[in-house]
Amino acid sequence: MVSLSFDSRAPRRAPAASPYHATEADLHLYRRVTLALGVPPNSAMLRYAGPEAAHLVFIGESGRGDWARLLREVDARWPDLPPRGPTASDGAVLESLPERVAYEHLRPLMMQGLRLDLNQPISPEHGAYRADLTIRFGRSATYFEVVGACGSDRIVLNRWERRGVARLDRRLKFYARLGITPRCLYLDHLMDADGLKRTYRAAIASLRKAARS
Repeated sequence: MVSLSFDSRAPRRAPAASPYHATEADLHLYRRVTLALGVPPNSAMLRYAGPEAAHLVFIGESGRGDWARLLREVDARWPDLPPRGPTASDGAVLESLPERVAYEHLRPLMMQGLRLDLNQPISPEHGAYRADLTIRFGRSATYFEVVGACGSDRIVLNRWERRGVARLDRRLKFYARLGITPRCLYLDHLMDADGLKRTYRAAIASLRKAARS
């Protein structure tokens, strides 16, 4: 009979961390991005948060409920972060989380004389298409389409994203028939808060200029 002995003084190996669980770095990165955006991002938006967000994106795309677990951990750590979902801080209910990001950064720029419309018909006499966001000044308008399916590179990773881009292209053809060029806000644009505000300010300046001419 062979006797097996166990040396309790021998160092034990810690079990390998599951790739489907968020690390400390992941949790803190998610918090930083949320504070910078003012809105908690989804995993697709985090594709444009730089290489350090790659593991967060992996968790979000795992399809195993791992993203929900990560969000529960974030909620337990930092219950004071802005709430998730499409409802804006002023109570407006948007069609999606990306639309909420676009709206939250545009709303503070609405000065006297400007009007912001949500999901209003582009041209009811020509069809039922509605613009995601519309800034109006006098009789002039600028239309924004929020593209939650992909970045400006238009790279899509699944069937849902392909359908989203196909819907966008149908809407763009409708705009083209009316001689209108909307401004498309892709996920990478939404993740650049400063660039997003510059885009909005340029649109507002163009509207004011058009109204004076």
